[in-house]
Amino acid sequence: MVKMQGSVEFEKLWFDLLHDLRLALVQVNKTQKTPLIEEEILAALENIIENRRVQSAGLIYEYKSINPDVQHIMDVLNNVISRYETQPSDALRKISSSDLTGCLRYLHHQAKTAKARGIRFLPLISTTVGSKFIAVKDKNINLVVGRY
Repeated sequence: MVKMQGSVEFEKLWFDLLHDLRLALVQVNKTQKTPLIEEEILAALENIIENRRVQSAGLIYEYKSINPDVQHIMDVLNNVISRYETQPSDALRKISSSDLTGCLRYLHHQAKTAKARGIRFLPLISTTVGSKFIAVKDKNINLVVGRY
């Protein structure tokens, strides 16, 4: 993953969150009738980043995508983020809102770089994640629920 314009130090510092976000994308893809496309992942990440920017400015507004697949990705990623932001007892640590947004930007940058290089992002991250979420004490809980 570092070859996708990443940083070894950043990967180490935010391993738990990056792992859980990547695992969520992989699991969402597995629950879909049709595989996710790179544009849906990029759109979902862009929408979440923009929603967080708007909320940090004090505005109460949350963009919802008209594409149900993009919205589903957004919902699942937001569920993972909430484990680190509002439920620190479930996560290994509580992560600040700005750091969470930074990790989302990092992941977006990697997905965008992979697409530009002709590399499919989901198969790439599928090889780098485990099978369980780090931020869940009860390992039988699944943060991703299929839409179909």
